[in-house]
Amino acid sequence: MDAKGKVTQAIIEALQKCASEGFKLSQENCPVKTGELKKSGKCETLPEGSTINYSVEYASVVERGKTTTQEYVRGHMIKGHLVRAHTRKVKPRVGIHFIENSLKKAFTGFADGLDGSLRGAFEKVIRR
Repeated sequence: MDAKGKVTQAIIEALQKCASEGFKLSQENCPVKTGELKKSGKCETLPEGSTINYSVEYASVVERGKTTTQEYVRGHMIKGHLVRAHTRKVKPRVGIHFIENSLKKAFTGFADGLDGSLRGAFEKVIRR
């Protein structure tokens, strides 16, 4: 691997480390009522970095909030009677940003981790 490749790899490894730490923090800060949101979280390491995903359908509402005042309700049965699909009024919801805040905290140390990784990569290149 050439010098550019080693530096690129060092940056990717530092990003992956920060994403992993950010996911760990987001799990610690994840609000829990039923546990489904927390269980749906995954951190996946990719060749070019990492992804963090919470897959339950309401994850974005918990994270970012909801500004709409109307909500669609699918048709359903109540005590043997069909209730047609309709909309209902809901209060706007403020997001708690547990993922965003966790990533911000994890990435505050990114420069330090990157500095160490790059130093190691450069030392390997220089030793050649």
